[in-house]
Amino acid sequence: MRPFLAALFVLSASPAFAQGGAELTPPPESAPSRAVPPPPAPQAFDPERPPSYAQPQPYVSPHQAYRAEREAQALERRAHREALRNEERPWRLRLGVFVTGTPRAMNGFGPYDDDERWDYAGLGVSATVSRWLGSRARVDLDVGFAQVFGDYYSSGNHGPEGTLGAAFTLHSRGRFRIGGGVGGALVMARELDEATGGHFGWTGFRVAAVAELGWFNANDRGVSVRLSPTFTWAPYATGLAPGVVFGVGVEL
Repeated sequence: MRPFLAALFVLSASPAFAQGGAELTPPPESAPSRAVPPPPAPQAFDPERPPSYAQPQPYVSPHQAYRAEREAQALERRAHREALRNEERPWRLRLGVFVTGTPRAMNGFGPYDDDERWDYAGLGVSATVSRWLGSRARVDLDVGFAQVFGDYYSSGNHGPEGTLGAAFTLHSRGRFRIGGGVGGALVMARELDEATGGHFGWTGFRVAAVAELGWFNANDRGVSVRLSPTFTWAPYATGLAPGVVFGVGVEL
């Protein structure tokens, strides 16, 4: 009797017997779920290419925008002028007229004493070729011709004067320019000798300080005014005689 009860107890504890004698089959597999992509791997920090973040744009007023546009246009015009100077038109031509106070012997005849010279007025024309060495530095080569007149004590004709010179100047930028520098020239003059009524020629040299004002357009064409205090040496003199040259030129 005991073996029978033990077997009955084992059968009642089994799952098949508890479910009414159903077959011991495994449950059906559930439907596969949608694959979820793995999260992206964190990007390594590159010190040469740090991560960029969108920066908020500052407010720009109409006045600030207009001013920035004007500054950009000014920079563009300056670049255009420098291109004209250095590439398209390296050499420039300037034609001008000038008045001069040039030293001559006061009495108009020799031999001459160093204290017997005077500045006589003259009127002349000049031609200058210029080359820019950069945005500010310029070299000028010029030739000039003037007729020197006398005063009310003399005949009014002290003879012609020719010059062949060069100058080095530095200038500010922009359409309105201020410049200054130094120059020198070879002077060839024909001077009046009132003792004989004739003329005699001499060759000397001249040094000068140069001051210049100019107004130019976008194509680097304009008008310039030059003032040059001069010191002239003549063969009969023992020193330098002061003078002045004031001219106006048109740069083509």
